[in-house]
Amino acid sequence: MASGLGDQPKAERHCRQLGRQVARLNNAWAAWRDAAENAHLAAVMGDSFARHARPDAGSWWIAAQLDNDSELQDQLRASAIDSDHAAALQATMRNHIAWLLGNIEALRGRQ
Repeated sequence: MASGLGDQPKAERHCRQLGRQVARLNNAWAAWRDAAENAHLAAVMGDSFARHARPDAGSWWIAAQLDNDSELQDQLRASAIDSDHAAALQATMRNHIAWLLGNIEALRGRQ
């Protein structure tokens, strides 16, 4: 038979350990979900994004499209505090596209 209150610290310790294990499990599922989404994107996009997003892709380059999209540029300027902020927003979009391209290429390299 349990000794009553003497087991409470042990039970609390086990509850804390259980909480940590649940958090680790949640983190593992989140990492798996992210990897699955990235793999799906790479599989769906295939080489098309990489072919068109690289600066040496020929006549079509994503950065040039960003620069030449007057509606996008107008929205960036309207949303920005000043011209430096608008340039920073555009650089952030370019950097995100480069990051996405790097992830796709890395995933495609593993297949």
